[in-house]
Amino acid sequence: MKTQENGFFSYGLLCVFLMAMLFAASEAFSKTCTYSLAPANLKAKSQLEYYSIRVKTSPDCSWTAGSNRDWVTFPAPPTGTGQGSFKIEVAANPTDMKRVAHVFIGAKGMTITQEPMSCSYQISQTQVTVAPAPSSGQVQVQTASGCRWMAASSAPAWLTPAYTSGRGPGTIQYHVGRYAGTSDRTGRITVGGKTLVVRQKGCSYSLSPAQRQISSNGGTADFQIMTQPSCPWMATCTADWITITKGDSSQGNTLVMFSASTNTSNQQRSATIRAAGKNFKVIQNGLSAASVQ
Repeated sequence: MKTQENGFFSYGLLCVFLMAMLFAASEAFSKTCTYSLAPANLKAKSQLEYYSIRVKTSPDCSWTAGSNRDWVTFPAPPTGTGQGSFKIEVAANPTDMKRVAHVFIGAKGMTITQEPMSCSYQISQTQVTVAPAPSSGQVQVQTASGCRWMAASSAPAWLTPAYTSGRGPGTIQYHVGRYAGTSDRTGRITVGGKTLVVRQKGCSYSLSPAQRQISSNGGTADFQIMTQPSCPWMATCTADWITITKGDSSQGNTLVMFSASTNTSNQQRSATIRAAGKNFKVIQNGLSAASVQ
């Protein structure tokens, strides 16, 4: 009888032990570690910086941190158990744009937003003077390699940069169109807040000589127009006894040649040739006057 009672007692203890083991295993299986990182959002400066990140979790929960961007690294292994901290190194931002990274432990993460680098710009010259003829030039842009810039013209009808945008140091080619005006004109190319002033000279004209006196017999004569290359001009005359034989329209320095018919009157006569906005006077003797060349 006692043997049977002892058997029941031993069986009861075994059941209690097994139930305790199952309960402990169930507790261990159902236990989940949770983590939080502080700060949850970090605003990083554009230059190289180090930051300390705090980890909150249960005392027996182990952790290892990771990063999804190569510009956020760990100076020391980011591992631990329970509450603790680790350091991160945020590399300098080489661009002029904000960038974002995430540091995480398991499914829990924090966001790092880094400010863009500070860009400054310089140009190789701030003013230039060019002739009325079409021409090209260039200006050097000095800035950091990650800095973007835009080039804009205040006079796109005649002053045009070859490139309107770029990144880092570079050279901007620009083209200046032909100009036929007589007053100087000014345009500007602006890059990164810096301005190149382009002054294009206007066309200037002079005549040499300013007049000629010819005999009553008529004949041919000439005068010179002096101006810059590519500057246009025209020569006209309303007198029916003057014929322009060369130089009725041209560009740059050249001779204007004309002929005068015979003056059959005893009276001296004169006419005006209008050339490049200037007046050239032709005086022809009458039949009674001596011929003067």
